[in-house]
Amino acid sequence: MTRRALWFAARPITALRFAALPLAAVLLSSLAEMGHAQDYRTTSGSRQRRGETELRANVEFAVGELRIAPAAAGTLYRFDLVYDAEHFDPVASYSPESRRLRVGVDGRGRGNIRHRDRERWRQRLDLNLSPATPVSLDLAFGAGTADVELGGLSLSDVGVKAGASETTIRVSEPNRVTCRVFTLEVGAIDLKTEKLGNARCQRIKLKGGAASVVLDLTGQWIAGATSQVDIAVGLGS
Repeated sequence: MTRRALWFAARPITALRFAALPLAAVLLSSLAEMGHAQDYRTTSGSRQRRGETELRANVEFAVGELRIAPAAAGTLYRFDLVYDAEHFDPVASYSPESRRLRVGVDGRGRGNIRHRDRERWRQRLDLNLSPATPVSLDLAFGAGTADVELGGLSLSDVGVKAGASETTIRVSEPNRVTCRVFTLEVGAIDLKTEKLGNARCQRIKLKGGAASVVLDLTGQWIAGATSQVDIAVGLGS
């Protein structure tokens, strides 16, 4: 296990690449070894902005294809979920009091899904979040592929747990507010980030290990401030 801490002012940073030792997939404990017969269903939901000053978004998606992107103007959130009703229950709730959104799937199984089986899953979650409302994003993703576009959002803090997945996280446009911390906890397969500097976080933390990690720290960092990047991964030779 190698640990590194980097401190830097607001200036361009070159991408960091790591070839790490494979780790056991970090999957949600609810996944199971299941048969090929699947019953797919769909559900959708959305809410318009009503003066919310914050949004706490909790996303739990065990396996499948995940897409996150900014929502249209005036929309607090919108999601479209395709799920395997034979093995998973849809999770979709919003509390106006706590301003908490929960979306994803809850597995009915016992044990873990095998990594080689992930291609046969056709679950999909498309989630759009308001660019104008400060968002605290907590994302747990198991197996499959994830494409996460956070550019232009108002990110107060971000936590990502990615297991046996191929995950791309982009921040193509500068964050509208200052982010406290951006935490990445990775398991196996590939993680690619683009322009994490645009997240404008005071601290970025990378934990765990992966077959391949690309940590792109370019972008518009907080002007006149010093940020910290903590890296703790199992590096290969």
